[in-house]
Parts: sequence; C-alpha cells; structure tokens
Amino acid sequence: MEYFIGVALLGVLFWIWLRRPRKMVIQTIIDGDTFMAADRKGKVRKLRLAGVDCPEIGQPGGKEARDFTFHRLHRRWVRVRLLGRDRYRRYLCRVQTRDGDFCRILVAEGWAHPLPGRFAPVLKTLSWSARVQGKGVFGLPGRVAPWRWRRSFRLWRWLWRASHYQKRR
Repeated sequence: MEYFIGVALLGVLFWIWLRRPRKMVIQTIIDGDTFMAADRKGKVRKLRLAGVDCPEIGQPGGKEARDFTFHRLHRRWVRVRLLGRDRYRRYLCRVQTRDGDFCRILVAEGWAHPLPGRFAPVLKTLSWSARVQGKGVFGLPGRVAPWRWRRSFRLWRWLWRASHYQKRR
C-alpha cells in the first residue's frame, strides 16, 4: 500500500512538473491565434491559444488579427503553459506576457472570439465590451464568426470538387 501511495505521489509531482510555465521565444506568427515558439533548448513547437478563435487570414479581420499578434509577440520571451494537443497536433497553451494573459488581451481588443470552456466566463464579458465599443473585428463590415466561415468554406470547397470531378468524366 505504501508503494502505491509513493508511486501515485510521484506521478502527481511529475504531472505538475510537466504543466509548469515555460519560457519561450515566439519566432513565427502563422495566424492570430497560432504561432511557432522555441524554448531555451531550441526546440521549436507549433502553439495555438486555448479558449479563443481568431479570424482566418482569408476572412475580414484575419490579417489585422495576425498583425496585432505579430506586434505584441514576435521575437519576445513569454511564459507558456502547455495544456495538451488538438486534432492538428498543435500544442494548446496559455501565454503570459508582461501585459498579462494574451488570450484576454486578444479578446478585449476585439481580435478573437471566446470559445466555450473553462476560460469562457471571463472572456465572454471582455468580448461583449469589445462588441459594444466596436473594437477589432466587431468594427469591420461583413464580419463572420471564424467557425461559421470555416464551415461555409468547407461546403463550397466540397461542392467545387464534386462539380469539377463530374466535368472531368
């Protein structure tokens, strides 16, 4: 029994050690919420912010959201807390800058939409204040939520492929 308790305690301590914040430097900004970062040993990882969704590059506000992230994070040392991986094998994370939690900054400035989850209540209040003030994407004409834009883009791509395939036959 004592052996089991010791192994369980060791496992919990190892899990806490893995989840500790790591200092990383942001190297490349891919999207408003996706970027490449390197740790002190030089290992490069593809990271995605957990709890927020920025517009894609092709939709209104996508390039502006990427530029906002670029000016705030590029080549800066930040603290990153890794939370897991998504279906595209990117590391989900929370990023702490000198100004605070970067997810909160993105949502408060109107460049990201909050996603449902454990961070949602705080981010939703920040999102509503950004909407009322017309900040970021909420001040642009023709704005669409990123998940709706991706869904319609997938549908059009599928329809185009289906029609193109039938024309070739």
